[in-house]
Amino acid sequence: MALIDRMAPLRFLRTAFEPADWVAVFLKNYRTGQTVQRVVPIESALLPPFQRWLRHQNANRWNVYVSVNAIRPGRSRSRNAVIGIRHIFLEEDVDGPGLLAALTTRPDLPPPSYVLHSSPARLHMFWRVAGFDVVNIEQIQKRLAIELRTDSAATSCAQMTRLPGFANHKREIPSAVTIEYLRPRTVFAPNDFPERMSSPSPATRPRKCVDCTSSIDRVSRARHFLRSVTIVHFAFAAVSCAGLICPTTKRSPLSWTGTRDACRRGPRVSCFPKFTTHGGMGAKRLVDY
Repeated sequence: MALIDRMAPLRFLRTAFEPADWVAVFLKNYRTGQTVQRVVPIESALLPPFQRWLRHQNANRWNVYVSVNAIRPGRSRSRNAVIGIRHIFLEEDVDGPGLLAALTTRPDLPPPSYVLHSSPARLHMFWRVAGFDVVNIEQIQKRLAIELRTDSAATSCAQMTRLPGFANHKREIPSAVTIEYLRPRTVFAPNDFPERMSSPSPATRPRKCVDCTSSIDRVSRARHFLRSVTIVHFAFAAVSCAGLICPTTKRSPLSWTGTRDACRRGPRVSCFPKFTTHGGMGAKRLVDY
C-alpha cells in the first residue's frame, strides 16, 4: 500500500470545512520532538506549494495533523480560537473495530460521516455538524467518550486529527493514514444527538488487554490467566492463599481488581498478573494491575 495519496488531503479539506474556514495545520517529529504550526485559510492549504511542503516534511518523518474545527485567523489553535464547529469527534486508540461494532447497536445515534484510520486498529470518528457551540459539542463528545469507551482526553473542541493521505511516523514502521467516507454530504443538527443517550451504562463495550488484545471480562481474564501461568505462579498462589484475606483490602488475594473500565487514567489493563507484598503479612499476593 502506498503511504502517500496526493488527492486524499485535498478531498478531506474540501469535504470537512467551508471554503472560507481557517484551519490549524500542525506538524510533529517524534524522533526530535520538534513541532511546526501554520494557521491558514482552506484555500491556501489546498494550494500545490503548501501540499508539496507537507509531503516533503512527511517524507522526513514529520507527522501531519489538522484541526477538527474551524479556527480564528491568527497563530493560536486553542479552545478560545475555535469559531466554527464542524464535527463531533471521537478517537479510539485501542479497539477500532470494537467501536464500529458498538455503533451498530446504537439506534439513537446517526451513522458517522467518515472514519479515519490513523494506524491499524486505531481510528478517528467524525459526524459533520452545524448549529453547535463550543459548550454543547464538548458535552456531547465527553458523554459519547464515556458510553463508547473512547479516549476521554480527546474531547476538546480544539482537538487535532491526522490529515489523510500522509504517513503515520509515530512508530518505527510507518503506516498510511486512510479515510472512509460513509455519509460525507449529510450535515447533522443538535436534535440528531439526544441529550440523554439510550444506553447510559458505560459497560456496553469491553476494553482490550494492552498485552494480548483479548477482551477484558471476568471469564476471559480467568481463562487467559490459566493459559498463561507457570508453575512459579501456582507456587506463589499457594503461598498467597494461606492468608485467605488481605488485611488491607479485605478481599481475597486472588481477586481481580484495578481495571481501567471506570477511568481511562486509572491502572493499565492487563490479563497478566503481578506479585506484590501486602504490609504485615510477609506473604506474596497475586493481584492485577
